[in-house]
Amino acid sequence: MLAVAMLSVMVGLVIYSPTLYRMFCAAMGYGGTVNRATTKPIAEKFGRAHHQGAL
Repeated sequence: MLAVAMLSVMVGLVIYSPTLYRMFCAAMGYGGTVNRATTKPIAEKFGRAHHQGAL
């Protein structure tokens, strides 16, 4: 009986995942877009170069 309940919950989550995702994005203000960094990496900010080998 427990296995049937767990399977039902999993199937329900799969079926409603697009709706749940849209609700999450609407509530959090993401809009379904990927956020990208707009600043330089820390190494570039401080003028450090990437080291290729061991020091």
